[in-house]
Amino acid sequence: MRLALILFLMVSPVMVSGVTISSNIKGTTSQVARLQKIIKVVEKIINSGEFAKKVSGSTYKDYYAKGGDVIRKIKASNWELDLSVERHCEDKICDNLGWTYPNKKTIYFNDRGYTKSDKSKFDERSDSGIAGTICHEKMHKLGYDHKKASSLNSVPYSLGTLCALLYGKYEKE
Repeated sequence: MRLALILFLMVSPVMVSGVTISSNIKGTTSQVARLQKIIKVVEKIINSGEFAKKVSGSTYKDYYAKGGDVIRKIKASNWELDLSVERHCEDKICDNLGWTYPNKKTIYFNDRGYTKSDKSKFDERSDSGIAGTICHEKMHKLGYDHKKASSLNSVPYSLGTLCALLYGKYEKE
């Protein structure tokens, strides 16, 4: 009986329920309203059994992270987010969508256009893409990294992509 219980605990998926996202947002009035809406959907996604099951069943290339360990880290972490929409690469063209720094808790979104025009990169992005960036950058805050931009099987890229893919489904709920 004891062995069966231990085996059950080892193979059963870890649920993420109970994660609450709070946020401080810097941007224009419309950007703040949009991010508040997106954060509500991201919270539904990361608390869903579907998210937990997909993450738990994966092994990630960078750090050889196991999905169950990633889920436990997500559940145990502080989800108070500081989000800021601001210009990046002021005097040149760059394609950073979002970024963060190890010593700051802020997640930044690039408001610089794809060209040197004044068109906002942030405003051109889909809500699902922004949700993916939030999840990707939060994984950096939890200590996961990727060696280069093409590390698609890293925790940040994999979970960012998963959040973006699930966004439409959970936005409707």
